[in-house]
Amino acid sequence: MTSGGTPPGDQRRFPVFDEPERPPRAWRWWLVPGALIVIVAVVIAVVVSTGKSSPARVPTSTPSTAPQLPPGATPLPGATGDPAESFGTLGPISRARSDITSSQALRRYDRIAGVVSRRGSHQRVFSALVRAAFIDGGKLQRGAFWIVSVWYHPPSTFPSLEHRWCVDNGIVSATSGTAVGHVSGCLPIGGRPRPLQ
Repeated sequence: MTSGGTPPGDQRRFPVFDEPERPPRAWRWWLVPGALIVIVAVVIAVVVSTGKSSPARVPTSTPSTAPQLPPGATPLPGATGDPAESFGTLGPISRARSDITSSQALRRYDRIAGVVSRRGSHQRVFSALVRAAFIDGGKLQRGAFWIVSVWYHPPSTFPSLEHRWCVDNGIVSATSGTAVGHVSGCLPIGGRPRPLQ
């Protein structure tokens, strides 16, 4: 029995929640590529907007990774280019800091291949015991050295160059007595021989 006199067959029935209808196969086939296109477009938009919002960086001076001599290092007389950039004196030191004497350093200089002879009527020879900074194997190092400087006039047929001075600097280790090498160069016309300070 029902109230209101409505026959049971006329009662309004609620629909059963069935699965939703599946979209046609063609629509599903375009769903995946469409989603990929949207994702790629969003990523590109983010990258472009980020690039525009950040200010352009102007490169400043790039720090050099190669070692350099300290500011107080003085090149040897006549030295230019790489020799001037790889070896510099830092000042004199006491002779008590050397294991070899000045006369021994002079004899070691004579054994270096290619040096200028100390003997000659116009040669001037100076020796100095100095602290020095030098670059060896890509590293900045320091040590004590005898510098034997032999000043001479270069051979020339031009009268204007007769009084030009050149110098050959022999480098001898003050601790081991090893002859390290030599650095040669000429001064501009008017330059005078001078001992190392």
